Amino acid sequence: MINSKLIEILKSFSLIEIKNLSVFISKHAEKKDTLPLRLLIILEKQYPEFIEKNISKEKIYNKVFSDKKFNENKLSKLMSELTKIIEDYIVHIKREENTADEKMNLLKFYFERNLDKYFIATSREVKQILDDLPFGTYQNFMKYQYEELIATYHSKLNTRVGDYKVVINELNEFINAEKLRWENISFLEPFPVEQKQHDNRAFYIIHHLINQLLKKDDESYFFEAMLIIENNLHRFAQEESRDILKLLLFFSIKKVNAGFIAYYEQQLRIYHIFIKLNLILNQYGKISVATYKNYINASLKTKKIDEAAHFLENYKIYLIEETKDEVYGFNKACIYFEKKMYSELIDIILNTKQNDIYYNLGQRRLLLKTYYELMLKNKSYYDMLESSIQTFKKFIATKNNIPETHIAMNKDFLKMIHRLVDINSKKEAQLLYEELKKIPMLVEKQWFLQKINDWIS
Repeated sequence: MINSKLIEILKSFSLIEIKNLSVFISKHAEKKDTLPLRLLIILEKQYPEFIEKNISKEKIYNKVFSDKKFNENKLSKLMSELTKIIEDYIVHIKREENTADEKMNLLKFYFERNLDKYFIATSREVKQILDDLPFGTYQNFMKYQYEELIATYHSKLNTRVGDYKVVINELNEFINAEKLRWENISFLEPFPVEQKQHDNRAFYIIHHLINQLLKKDDESYFFEAMLIIENNLHRFAQEESRDILKLLLFFSIKKVNAGFIAYYEQQLRIYHIFIKLNLILNQYGKISVATYKNYINASLKTKKIDEAAHFLENYKIYLIEETKDEVYGFNKACIYFEKKMYSELIDIILNTKQNDIYYNLGQRRLLLKTYYELMLKNKSYYDMLESSIQTFKKFIATKNNIPETHIAMNKDFLKMIHRLVDINSKKEAQLLYEELKKIPMLVEKQWFLQKINDWIS
């Protein structure tokens, strides 16, 4: 018994810890189960020497089970039970020592349950606790976790851009300090332990690939990373998967915006993984307006109209209530456009007010494209198209909350639709087609190319 785990742990305890352990067991053990406490009291009398002859299994058994015949298996089970209780006690006292851990877990709970009022109040407490911690690895690590949680909280629901600079600073502080610390310690050891290779671990590899992808814009890294996450779907932690997929989605959207329309398929591929991993909804059980729109748009661009319609209806209930009707209406109008149901589309748009600036701009572009399509068959729509163009121009000029890049993008769109309307011959169409192909970023570029190509053919 002397070499058992139970005795080795008790030997490491101080007398005060032994006494506190007895109190812990008295409070937390089930009343009907007094045997673990009885065993501890017997062993406590042998503390701290634990002389082998005094704690033989037979002697201890007879003191615990005085009226029973020696049963080694029964004693072993009781020793295991007491050991488990002691481990619970160790966790308990360590938890009491680490107030920061406790408060951080409470903060995470309020975040996950969307209890904003309590999250904000607790975040102030945690910030003060972390500032008061002694300088060192623990403080750096906890500060990084805290700032990551705060940044994620501020980017919830409809916020399109989160400020992660503070998170990056805290992460760098943690990583760089630890690298220097262990590098310095290594000078004390003339025969350092051989470092473990980590380049065969999926988590390291996929972040290495994404890092190279974003630095070098080399597509091979994208497809290699996609294979890794598809082959290890349920092995990554959920939030880690969410971050990885967001980065890959960012790259695919950037490629689409640069004119590489094949990446619409890759967008859908990523969204399908989101769905398989139950990550299509955010931490609040909602779907963002950007995700809703991008999924439907990618489906339409790849001619999967039924899939777009299915997604439109199935995920409508997960839109936030404040914008549900207008977001649903706009995306339904996009599907109507692909189905050439122009009357139904116009009816939706003219009866839907868009408060989100990006949806507002998209809705105005959609209306102009619709009037153009109708004008091809009925010239009376020309005046409606021209009137809508002028209204759009005025909107861009007077709205203060449109980012400069989007002002430029929509001005280019309006200029191009004017030139499209003014085409009078195949030669003019051919010249515009060649000019348009050279423009790297133009919103609705594929639609323009198709309309010009209709003229040429």
